[in-house]
Amino acid sequence: MIEDLEGLKRDVAEVKFLIHDLRVESFINEVIHYHVTVNTDLEVYNASQAQAIHAEDVQELKTRALSQRKKQIALQKLAQTHPELVPLAESFRSCLPPKPGGVLTLLDAAPGTDVLLIAHRGLEGLAEVTDLLSGSAVGKKIEVRVWRIDAADIPEGEARRRWLFDCWKRVDDFVYAAG
Repeated sequence: MIEDLEGLKRDVAEVKFLIHDLRVESFINEVIHYHVTVNTDLEVYNASQAQAIHAEDVQELKTRALSQRKKQIALQKLAQTHPELVPLAESFRSCLPPKPGGVLTLLDAAPGTDVLLIAHRGLEGLAEVTDLLSGSAVGKKIEVRVWRIDAADIPEGEARRRWLFDCWKRVDDFVYAAG
């Protein structure tokens, strides 16, 4: 029995090693591909251009992957609580679905209040105030769109959630139009 247990432990350890080895191999292949691409670009462009191109590409890929992951998590949560809103949220091309808790609480606390919906484009990649202070926004075209929604046009009760998602679709369309 103890021999069987030891054999099982060895088998498990070997499988874990193989899985780890496959992950490492995949990572190494990605690194090799990246270095081949960098070396090719170094030959085609001068070194500073190639480094700038790859730094932007890597940052863009990271941003896209993170956004897609966040969207999937948000859609999963939405499917559990309000599945009827999932198709609308899936149609968002540039924005994550809204988190309506705070907005709905404010609307309940201040009935009869107009709402300003503000959207912007051109600040992509600027996640923190320090990004703005670094000067990376200098020379960029930044567009802002403001919609004023009269309090009389804001539905009551649970219909507000759908209304908020419809507003968010308007924001998403505006941001996506920047292409």
